[in-house]
Amino acid sequence: MAYQYNSKKAVPIRLTFNEQETQAFWNLVDKSSGQGPHGDCWEWRGARYQNEKGTDGYGRLTVRRENLRAHRVAYMLGYNENPGYQMVLHSCDHRPCCRPEHLSLGDAKKNREDMAARGRIGR
Repeated sequence: MAYQYNSKKAVPIRLTFNEQETQAFWNLVDKSSGQGPHGDCWEWRGARYQNEKGTDGYGRLTVRRENLRAHRVAYMLGYNENPGYQMVLHSCDHRPCCRPEHLSLGDAKKNREDMAARGRIGR
């Protein structure tokens, strides 16, 4: 299932990844130590989404003409679970992180609560 990004809501990933696509995805993830704020993130090395201020930091990829967010794909591949309409949140606060252990499902309320708790509101 493909993910069409909408800043207001998440949309399910509508496609399944074959073995070659899965390998190609993980080849774009740097699993070496020293990535992210605590040095244990797996950083996306492919393209990033752009906004009016430049990059927003989230990884992006296109598979069979579907635009996808890298961290959502990492969650799906890591847990063999489609995130559906839920958001995929980063416990590490590092947008390019694709390490499944740093990703969890939540909704907009949980995301705002996390942002407030970490002082990221208005950033």
